Amino acid sequence: MTCQNDDFDNAQKYDPHVLNKIDSKKESTKKEVYRKLLLARNYIHDNLTTKITTKELSEISALSNYHIYTSFKNVFGFTPHQYHNKVKLEKAYMLLKNGSFSISDVVVLLNFTDLQSFNKLFKKLYGKPPSSLMK
Repeated sequence: MTCQNDDFDNAQKYDPHVLNKIDSKKESTKKEVYRKLLLARNYIHDNLTTKITTKELSEISALSNYHIYTSFKNVFGFTPHQYHNKVKLEKAYMLLKNGSFSISDVVVLLNFTDLQSFNKLFKKLYGKPPSSLMK
């Protein structure tokens, strides 16, 4: 797993708005939870094509299943599963927009369950079907 050092460097300059989304009274605890959430987020980015479970993220971040789920959602605005799908869909959008891959190729490449679920998720996020990007 690779982690971006910038995230940890930036973690030293925490945004108070972000820290307030973490349920803890102590500032140092909030910072530590945020650092652990960054580990989980980076793991998602590094493993886009892999099915990722909350349990896995819990082990990587050293947070309980409950805390990884609730804190991740509070800080990033999505559950870990929703965030994983969002990042995969953003990658799919980019691949389709530049015309390098067909929709079927993208579904396989990014390990979506199937074409139908990919189309549904894509349309939900972007308000249009993936075919609208094809040249």
